[in-house]
Amino acid sequence: AAMVAATQGPVLELGMGDFSSYLLHAMCAVQTPPRRLVSHESNGEWLERFKVLDNRTHSIVYNTKMEF
Repeated sequence: AAMVAATQGPVLELGMGDFSSYLLHAMCAVQTPPRRLVSHESNGEWLERFKVLDNRTHSIVYNTKMEF
């Protein structure tokens, strides 16, 4: 979140979380113009959990090739 506040341009999130995804979504949405947020998730259950955030400025990508 600190990096989003200190930078400009699109934001990439690798792996979604209960706190971070909602925070990044809100931070990007309130900026003028809204910043583009792309979230990659490798877990189908988590993807379903956060699909409500998917909109014109926040894309959620199911990425089965990510490994942590």
